[in-house]
Amino acid sequence: MKFMIALTMCFLVLPQVSLAQVIVGSWGGGYIEVRLGNELYRGSCRDGLKEGYGELTFEGPQKKGKYRGEFSHSSRTGYGSWSDENEEYVGFFVNGKYQGSGTRYRLDGSVLQAGRFENGTLVKSASSLPTTAQADLCLIQAKKLLSSGDFRGALVELNSVLALGVSPPIDFYYHLADCNAKSKDFSRAVSNYQKYVVEAGSGGEYYVSCLEMLSAATDSLNAWNTQLENRAAAIRSCGLCFGKGEKTIKVNCEKCNGKGRTYYECHRCDGRGRVKDVKFCWSCLAGKDAYGNRCLECGGDCAIDFWKTCPECNGTGKKSKSCSDDDCEGGKKEERVTCKH
Repeated sequence: MKFMIALTMCFLVLPQVSLAQVIVGSWGGGYIEVRLGNELYRGSCRDGLKEGYGELTFEGPQKKGKYRGEFSHSSRTGYGSWSDENEEYVGFFVNGKYQGSGTRYRLDGSVLQAGRFENGTLVKSASSLPTTAQADLCLIQAKKLLSSGDFRGALVELNSVLALGVSPPIDFYYHLADCNAKSKDFSRAVSNYQKYVVEAGSGGEYYVSCLEMLSAATDSLNAWNTQLENRAAAIRSCGLCFGKGEKTIKVNCEKCNGKGRTYYECHRCDGRGRVKDVKFCWSCLAGKDAYGNRCLECGGDCAIDFWKTCPECNGTGKKSKSCSDDDCEGGKKEERVTCKH
């Protein structure tokens, strides 16, 4: 069963790897820029698959948009964002579809929907409460999530308040920006921090803290926007891999442990390093001593057994031969590894 799964994965991965045009890096691991048809991927990979954080841009006539976020086995699965000519979604994905908590934004930045999505559709729960009461419940839930460290969950609850069309207190935008920043949505963090500073003024409770957070979020936004370009530039300028993302190193051959030869037990001496031999007894004549008695030295056999150094292994008990691994050269093999730049 495991063999069939592995074989299936090979057939799924090989076409992608073989048809793709690698621009920077390699599929072996680390960072890669690759084009496959109308798709451009920039980000992390492993064993021929998109894995980790990356950016996938669709440039086709029928599908245009950009995904930035987590990948698992080349699937858009995890936390990320999708933007196209109609909207932007920030939240959780499973196989490229909105799945889990998330927020849909209009192109002007206002909140369209926020909550839990299933298979790309918002799951709505009927409520008989007034809109203001629903907003208060969202704020209470957001406070619980913030206290437990779930900033992404709190972000969705705060965005739900905006989706209801309720005008929140000005301090609301400070906490919203904080959740944006901790969720790595630095662009919205900067916008909401600025909104708080402008509307709350220097008398605002979080004014000084907000200015500090605004500065940090601005720096993070600049670094976030250039992180992929910086990784690509590092590979292009690398003198070890020359833009390929991988380099060749010498490692010890596993078969011979880096010795260039493999050792085995000497068959002649069975690994003892010595063998039995026989020499003629010079103390007797036909097994008898001078008095006609049986020779005590050879027992009457006229020959004496003795041990000598094995001539095959020179007393080591082992023999060796050149390593049979075709890739082994003097105990070393070449191996392709991801370049650390």
